Amino acid sequence: MSERDKELLTYRDTMKMSSKEISKITGIKESNVNSYIRRAREKLLKIFNGEV
Repeated sequence: MSERDKELLTYRDTMKMSSKEISKITGIKESNVNSYIRRAREKLLKIFNGEV
């Protein structure tokens, strides 16, 4: 996982931040935040399942 993936998952799942808040902190467009988080979760699931 990339550092960006880890950062986004931390903001969303640990810190319970909204897409708008994450967008302001990271500079990622708000419309892209959810897509990046979804992809990061998919990568994390593959890691847990031993696929990576």
